[in-house]
Amino acid sequence: MMMRTFADQTHSRLARHYLGVLRRCTARFDRGGDHTINALQEFDREWQQIDFTWTWALERYRHMRHAARLCCAFALAGGELFNLRLLGHDRIKRFRAGISAARLLSDQKSLCIHVGQLGVVLREIGQFDRALRCFRYQLMLARSLHKRKAECQAIGNVGVIQKNLGHYDEAVHCYRIQLALARKIRDQVSIGKALGNLGVVLKHKGQYREARRVYAQRLALARSLHDYRAQANASMNMGLVDFHEQQYDSALKLYRRALRLFRTIADRLGEARCLANMGNCLRAQNDFEQASTVLIEALDRLERIGERLEQGLCMLAELNIAKGNSAEAMGYAARALELARRANDPRVEGESLWLIARLQWALGKQHEARQSAAAALNTLDHNRRETFC
Repeated sequence: MMMRTFADQTHSRLARHYLGVLRRCTARFDRGGDHTINALQEFDREWQQIDFTWTWALERYRHMRHAARLCCAFALAGGELFNLRLLGHDRIKRFRAGISAARLLSDQKSLCIHVGQLGVVLREIGQFDRALRCFRYQLMLARSLHKRKAECQAIGNVGVIQKNLGHYDEAVHCYRIQLALARKIRDQVSIGKALGNLGVVLKHKGQYREARRVYAQRLALARSLHDYRAQANASMNMGLVDFHEQQYDSALKLYRRALRLFRTIADRLGEARCLANMGNCLRAQNDFEQASTVLIEALDRLERIGERLEQGLCMLAELNIAKGNSAEAMGYAARALELARRANDPRVEGESLWLIARLQWALGKQHEARQSAAAALNTLDHNRRETFC
């Protein structure tokens, strides 16, 4: 290990100070209610210095043991704040460094948490096979360390991947195990996440009454914990249930409640997703102009925070198909296809190709439509098989 210079000692002291600031923000955020807003405001004020000292540790952790310890500690300290404020590629870089640092230190407990953190980001960007490997590794580590909370999180995350792949029965099995374990260890946060995840799968299975009952439990628990973000997600998911049951006015009311909460805590990604759901609902009511305005606003939010735009572009393509604007719809679908290929996301690539096939068929281009449809099915089937290789 490299010897510490005076400059390194100074940076190390600064890093420990701002690590303490980050931990204070996270502790305040976890208290919920107005503490959440105050924590986010403090985090935003202090982020430049937190980032500066964390970056110093990232650049030196391979050569300095104390920098490796700081690298691990920073990655562990941010909790939900990182999910709200850091972009996916930034979190991947930092969590991978945390994994390497934990291995250098032979710190299995930190390694278990970092692997799970990395898996969550990979899942968010659609890399389900890599995310699943992370969660299974986390589960193995958690069980070997007898860390029941980490085991609970890993089982839930495996369930999310199964849900994303359309394996709903396997997902429900994972969530019920997660819920039972969370109740056994009295982890209220994990209970809430398990209820929310279970509600999503029940909705996808068409069990809307059961899904609404589970979401109501999730919302009540989130309110008792003063968790604004969980309240917003539960309200939005209840809106999705109403949407699928064609109760559009009730769905819009729930979406607007969720949108206010997302904006209160400046959750830009949550805001964008909620706006997208509102746009879909307005489209179902044939309010195409308002739907277009809301979907474009959602796309603008995603672009501002550097998130992927493909799903939003597909929604705008669907809207323009409904409006009969085939040229505009084709433009949105073609752009979504280009971005999906650039991001190496076969799922969205397949969805975009399917939209293009529908448009080509409507325009009387049957030969091109058949080619696009075959390419869509091939891409989606290849992605499904690749995930289980």
